[in-house]
Amino acid sequence: MVQSTKGSRTDGFSDRIKNGWKGSIRSLERVEAEGEKLLRNLAELAEKVVPEGHGKALEDLAKDAMKYVGQINAGLEENTRKVLENLNIPTRKELDEYNKRIHVLVEEAVKARIERLRVPSGKDLDQLGRQMKKNVEEQTLKVFGRLNIATRKDVDAVVKELRKLRKDVNDLMKPAAAPKKAAAAPKKAVKKAAVKKTAR
Repeated sequence: MVQSTKGSRTDGFSDRIKNGWKGSIRSLERVEAEGEKLLRNLAELAEKVVPEGHGKALEDLAKDAMKYVGQINAGLEENTRKVLENLNIPTRKELDEYNKRIHVLVEEAVKARIERLRVPSGKDLDQLGRQMKKNVEEQTLKVFGRLNIATRKDVDAVVKELRKLRKDVNDLMKPAAAPKKAAAAPKKAVKKAAVKKTAR
């Protein structure tokens, strides 16, 4: 029974052909062995039965028998070859050529795949990294702008402005501090005079 899995029909057919081929080879070997055995038996029988003067004729008969067995072998081989041709079963040479073509196609496919998956060099990776960083920064700035969120640059500008304002306020406070000291001096004198009056 042929199973329904993929390729099982072909596998079953191939197995049947292989088994048939092996059976043909075994049959051919058996015919050769039996033919040789038959010729030996005929030669022994002929030596016993054939008179001594007819040895040449016996040798010719043995040669003809060997030719006949060789023709049987050649006929079997030719018939087997024709059957295989009719069944479109490839020969060993055709299978070898087919395998070579498959190897060439696989190698070409692998080379093409490797070229498509080319690994970038260190320089290419550095350039790619810089480009990605630039793109991320640009996209981040766009998002911050849309959300109205201050960027590092904006914060630094505000800090700079605050420092400038603090300096300006300190500068404004210094001239005002000098008159306070002058005004503070009379208060001390008034306090000293008041302390002297109470002490008397």
